[in-house]
Amino acid sequence: MVQNAFLFPLVAGLILALLGWARSREAGSRVAWAAALAWGLAYGLAYYALKDGLPPWPPKEATHWLFYAMLLSIPVAASQGRAGSVPHFVLGSALIGGFVWLASEPLRQYEWEGAHAWQVPAGIIGVAALALWGNSDLVRVRRTGVQVPGAFALTLGATAFALGQSTGGSANLAGGIAALGGLWCVLALVRSGKAVTYGASLPFTLALTGLLLLGVGYAKTPLSSAILLALAPQAIRIGWPVERRALGFLLSVLACAAVCAIAAYLSLAPPEPTWN
Repeated sequence: MVQNAFLFPLVAGLILALLGWARSREAGSRVAWAAALAWGLAYGLAYYALKDGLPPWPPKEATHWLFYAMLLSIPVAASQGRAGSVPHFVLGSALIGGFVWLASEPLRQYEWEGAHAWQVPAGIIGVAALALWGNSDLVRVRRTGVQVPGAFALTLGATAFALGQSTGGSANLAGGIAALGGLWCVLALVRSGKAVTYGASLPFTLALTGLLLLGVGYAKTPLSSAILLALAPQAIRIGWPVERRALGFLLSVLACAAVCAIAAYLSLAPPEPTWN
């Protein structure tokens, strides 16, 4: 049921956040596993609610590959507080790269001709790796507060809107994870001293990459919209140099919202030329 695709991630996210905080005496790496579990399981729970079951093994389509890739992201994401930024980035990028390559197999066989068969996946992996590095840095620099979970929620909400113009199922999956992002914003306000998004950067980036691949590769989501959405969370950096906190916060929110709004608007445009 569609409503369960939103409800299941919300309930699981709330329980895991409470458990993580109960076992953590201070903000930081000790709550990384809670965010990793909540965000890593969000897609799977939304998928289970929509499909009334688990995907087959071996996977047969991109949504199945994303389900299992999200599960694999959990232990890597949970290590963010213990491993250095480089090992976390390398492992995360390898996971994203493996997913993109496997999930795009039908496209590489039938849609992306000649050199495009490896150039397009390589480009997607490159943009995703850049997004992962940026999102991990956001979580590291802004461990507490509502800016990062808010940027994640805004981006996923705009992604759900963009996907909804061409593929309802993927839009509902994005909406389920966006609901978790909204909950994380509330939790960040209630427990402002806790690093609620620490550990969420990899599953968030992986989910966003997978959903956008589904939209661009298998539906009619414009590539321009997808690229903006992939980089949208980085827009919150615009307000960071501002000395007045309230003004800086407002600029950050408006910048991220503007990028998401432009991406959503572009998704309404006619389909762009395909790679062939």
